[in-house]
Amino acid sequence: MQKIFFIAALFFTISSNAEQEFKDLEFLAMENFSVEKKEGMVHVGFDYVINNPNWFSIVILPSSLFLKIADTDCGWVKVQEKIKVKGKKTAGYHFVLVG
Repeated sequence: MQKIFFIAALFFTISSNAEQEFKDLEFLAMENFSVEKKEGMVHVGFDYVINNPNWFSIVILPSSLFLKIADTDCGWVKVQEKIKVKGKKTAGYHFVLVG
């Protein structure tokens, strides 16, 4: 009996997860902008107000990206810290780009 219950629960879990759909994050605003020079590198800090419509959290891992502002190439920058965007929530998250 326990095996049948376990198999049914496993099937239900797999089928319910298969119907989940990822929704894009909504980037609403930028606040608290700052620029500093430390150790020969420029640190650009800002708070990004992000809405995550998904029920699960999303983690932005440390990575590199090519920064372009107002159609002007600014070069490669790094996001050095891991940022966790909580699910079903609109909040401000602090980003620091180093380049």
